[in-house]
Amino acid sequence: MKKFKRLVAKSLSIITALSLFTGCSSDNANTNTNTNTNNTSADDNKTLITIDDINIPFSVGKFYAYNTQASYEAYYLANGYTMDWSVKYTGTSTDVTEPSTLEGETVAADATIEDMVKADVLDRIKIFYTVAKYAKDNGITLDDADYKEIDQYVKDYLAGNAKVSAATGATAESLKSIYETESYYNKGCDLILKDENFTVNEEDIRQTHIYVFELYPDNIEFPEDTAKGILKRMQNGEDIKQISDIYGITVSEGNVGKDSTVGDNIKSTCLSLHDGDSAIAVEDGAYFVIYCIEENDEDATEIAREDAISLQKSAKLKEFYDEYTKNMKITVDEELWNKITFNNSIFTEDDIKDLISETTTTGENATTGENTTTGANLSNSIVAPTK
Repeated sequence: MKKFKRLVAKSLSIITALSLFTGCSSDNANTNTNTNTNNTSADDNKTLITIDDINIPFSVGKFYAYNTQASYEAYYLANGYTMDWSVKYTGTSTDVTEPSTLEGETVAADATIEDMVKADVLDRIKIFYTVAKYAKDNGITLDDADYKEIDQYVKDYLAGNAKVSAATGATAESLKSIYETESYYNKGCDLILKDENFTVNEEDIRQTHIYVFELYPDNIEFPEDTAKGILKRMQNGEDIKQISDIYGITVSEGNVGKDSTVGDNIKSTCLSLHDGDSAIAVEDGAYFVIYCIEENDEDATEIAREDAISLQKSAKLKEFYDEYTKNMKITVDEELWNKITFNNSIFTEDDIKDLISETTTTGENATTGENTTTGANLSNSIVAPTK
């Protein structure tokens, strides 16, 4: 069971961009095998969510739901996993990603990962439109530069990855409305957070970059002796990949920080090592032989820094939202929302390989904007991947 995967900052930003605003098209991706192809319906203009006098159509829910599905699938495929949306998970939508900007849609005890991600999507739509309303109520307007940017977003999205576009069923008209709302949202966030100072403790976010041999008693004979043998070879300066070949054990490459979900012994060992150091950590009867590549992986640490600041912003936005919506009437058409499912995969492993290859080759690296939460903090998402 591999617990360690390296999260490469460049690859993550590429995947986020691919599945959201700009699409970054490739010839291979223009063939859509998903059954959501041209996913438009008579329901698109029906009201999905009401926030006082604001009516949010079903087409908006589809856009965010299927973009989110694509983001999760792309992220996990890029890291060697596939998604199982049917896995059961107990809790609320605030367990799905970073602490939600809202209270979180409560889900049933037997809820699936799909149920929780969809609940989180509803929360995100609500805050988009409420903060946009707040911006307008405070005299915020969009200028020609904003509308020029919106038009470019629409053009890029429709010309971009065909699989995501087909799944969402988005049109130029619906996209323009969505991006206009997000532009107001971003300006509203700036207004709400303008006097806040967000900082992080560097040691709390530091990510160490490691190689690790995972030796479990159920599949390795004499794991302690084997671990000691591997460690000795490491300390003698032998090549890690050569050691892997000698023992016939796959070596994993990953990042570990204070917020990692690995065991405490593994975490403390990893964070105590300096460049070139190696050690053994024992966790629940298993042996982990760890080699430190970098005690401070700058790319991974920067991701952790952005995530930590995003969490702080989310907490402030939650405070704002709770107060601002106290006397608002917010409803969701649950029957309509239940028509959205993630039964059909949007991306395949080959799609992601081709998209990353093309983006890396062309140097494209589109972003969605700091405050936009459409694809924020995928690295914090708690989703049950399967090998």
